[in-house]
Amino acid sequence: MVENTGQKPIQCAPYAREHSSVKIFGDANTWWAQAANKFSRVQSPSSGAVMVLAGYAGPDRGHVAVVRKIISDREIRVDHSNWLDDGSIYVNDPVEDVSAHNDWTAVRVWNIQTGNWGGRSYPVQGFILPHEPVPATPQADDGLVARADIPDDN
Repeated sequence: MVENTGQKPIQCAPYAREHSSVKIFGDANTWWAQAANKFSRVQSPSSGAVMVLAGYAGPDRGHVAVVRKIISDREIRVDHSNWLDDGSIYVNDPVEDVSAHNDWTAVRVWNIQTGNWGGRSYPVQGFILPHEPVPATPQADDGLVARADIPDDN
């Protein structure tokens, strides 16, 4: 579904920031690098994550979209803005994994205007999860990790 609010067109990055818990600023092509050490970055989609595409409309242009829901291991629905450079907001837009190894490294997006899958596939950098990364387990000075489930002989 395309939403036309009659307001000034919104770019994909402000839309994704406003409609997710991933609060990154700047162009979409910088989001993946900016997310390092701030958010968990993964290769598989999950609801609420932000999908980051590289080379959307040239080598220096990216695109971000918020994952709405998982349909199958090869299809998701996303919400995003300005996909076709028309400033529209696209809600519940189908996206399919077209990577050779089913690893979400390449996708095609449904073209609502033509009612068909888009003719191009786009490289996916990955998915930014809407929470901070889990810190590594701290280790003792001797390199051993203390375990509470082993009874002490004392």
